[in-house]
Amino acid sequence: MKTNEAHKGEIVEEDGYLYYYQDGVPTHAGVVQVDGKLYYAGREGELVCGHHKAVHTDRANGLVKRGTYEFDEDGVLIEASYQKPVRARSKRRKKGISKRAWKVLCAALAILVVLGIGLALHLTQDRTGTSAQAPESAAAQTTGDAGPIELPPVGETVWLVSPSLQAVYDGTATLQGAVSHSDSPIEPYRFRYSMAAEDRAVLTLAGQSWELDPQASVLEIYNLETGRHYDYTVTVSGDWGSRTLDGSFEVAESNRFVRLDGVVNTRDVGGYETLNGMRVRQGVLIRGGELDGLVEPSYFLEDPAQAESFHFRYDCDLRSGSVFTGVYASRLGEDVTHKFFTAPQYGQVFQAEYFAALRDLFAELADANHYPMYLHCTYGADRTGTLVFLLQGILGVPEEQMRFEYCLSGFTFPQYVSGENLNVLINGVSAYPGDTLNEKIEAFLTQTVGVPAEQLDSIRAIFLEGCGDGTAKCGNHKDTGTFRACARLKKGGTKMDEHHGFINDMLDVKILILYVMNRVIYPVDEHKLYELCLQDDKLSYFDVMQAVPQLVESGHLAPCKGGYQITDKGRQNTAITKDSLAYPVMQRASRAVDRFNREVRRDSFVRTEILEQPNGDALAVMHYNDEMGPLITIEYSCTSPRQAAFLTNAFHTRADRIYQTVTELLTAKGDPADEAGPEE
Repeated sequence: MKTNEAHKGEIVEEDGYLYYYQDGVPTHAGVVQVDGKLYYAGREGELVCGHHKAVHTDRANGLVKRGTYEFDEDGVLIEASYQKPVRARSKRRKKGISKRAWKVLCAALAILVVLGIGLALHLTQDRTGTSAQAPESAAAQTTGDAGPIELPPVGETVWLVSPSLQAVYDGTATLQGAVSHSDSPIEPYRFRYSMAAEDRAVLTLAGQSWELDPQASVLEIYNLETGRHYDYTVTVSGDWGSRTLDGSFEVAESNRFVRLDGVVNTRDVGGYETLNGMRVRQGVLIRGGELDGLVEPSYFLEDPAQAESFHFRYDCDLRSGSVFTGVYASRLGEDVTHKFFTAPQYGQVFQAEYFAALRDLFAELADANHYPMYLHCTYGADRTGTLVFLLQGILGVPEEQMRFEYCLSGFTFPQYVSGENLNVLINGVSAYPGDTLNEKIEAFLTQTVGVPAEQLDSIRAIFLEGCGDGTAKCGNHKDTGTFRACARLKKGGTKMDEHHGFINDMLDVKILILYVMNRVIYPVDEHKLYELCLQDDKLSYFDVMQAVPQLVESGHLAPCKGGYQITDKGRQNTAITKDSLAYPVMQRASRAVDRFNREVRRDSFVRTEILEQPNGDALAVMHYNDEMGPLITIEYSCTSPRQAAFLTNAFHTRADRIYQTVTELLTAKGDPADEAGPEE
């Protein structure tokens, strides 16, 4: 094990933590073998030390079997600790007896006991000739325990798309075939129940409540997210008393179509898995047709209240402002920001006259304050389809799924199901450098249109969430392999990765934020704060965006140059509440902050410049300082500016190691003959 330099495939110790380096770069490689020992290199190359880890097939690298292993304090995998992976539960039938099933079983036994006692009392009354009755409250309790309402089976799996589209996901039909059925692609969640006419029942699901009609047996609910688990409660009351029942269901993974009465071609752009193992968030951006009927009078949002559950903050209108004169107010509400853009479609994106509009659009997409967003043109197909195609490109959605997303407009307008309109766009970006269409789209946007790379990073931070084992990293695509791995959107009824974690409510979010802010040595903005806090599967980008203004208002955080800093009140609060953080979250957050502090400190101490020479050579000048002043300066003659750029970049990431190595070489004792000095 080396502690002062890193070459290919070595373990490096930094500030008390162990990392796996490959070609001088900390690498998330899964199971690796170094010096005959096995290790697990996780996020940013950090080794798993002192606890167990579930090793998936794609991270086992053929060195071990899939399963769970223990790792000692030095990060060495203990093969004798192998535990077989737990078989996944069926999506349609849960195996074993869950806690909820035990509760139901116990309740049933209690009912039998009560009925048995009642029967015994009845027989006793018959034998003794008495007419004594049980108290009224007891009778009511018995009625309540017997269950005054019938609910759907616990844990059932439901689809929110039409049967013809289900067949497409199952691979038994084509999208063209599904469109030809001419049925709507969207299906509601049908909550089926049966209750007494004189009782009252209220269903609470996903933060909303509905009163159940005793005369009906089905309640249709639209716009739920797909590929996730839902819990609900039903409170039933009557003359007999009241009772609350719990239930749950799974939504099969599919595209999320949205119902807004009067609006066409509406759906969520989220749910797709990217080439680098991330997943596009649902609920961030909804695409569709116009809301106001300015171009097509029939395309008019009938009830704006229907859109309230999306909490839209921005109405991104790709129609030219010429469709309306005067003061425009969005149909989504007076608190929703609206802006017109003269957006291009298909081959128009390559015309210089539209570059400014594209730059403006991506600047708006990079602003986290604009979400959730409604994106539309007139029909939600051409201009919207073009922008969504470019957006999904820089997010890393596979080309096949980008085409599929565009072709879904065929359910509203059948001529779009072929996707032929995209060919001119795809052919145009294919001329740009890159191994994948995604890389080519990014090259087009940054090199020709002039969209700053930082804005694309911000967009990725907003839209992407980790999936799989949670080790995917959000943010700069250069840190995630530039989309080289190939992964497809998994469909056909399998559930998206369930989120398990320790962050349960907004109070937990605020405690975590204050814990992180108390440890950082420099101010941070919301995006960096989110990256540092992203240590729990239940935490979302919007949790952080919602909590930060509240902490500022309460005086725990204060705005400053460069972002935010913690106040004395915040530090006092952290000292009291930090112990309530789950230890794994606290540990991961501490390591993330330590890495950030090291990087920022290093950046402030390292300075490089490239001086081009008249003959085409270049001089790489590299400085490394500390708090007291300069430590080392290196001037390196290079054959080209490109070589100089490579050296300065390498120095920037390894300045401390280079300084240590040079110091060791200069202070090491050499050959005694060397110490005698040169011969006379």
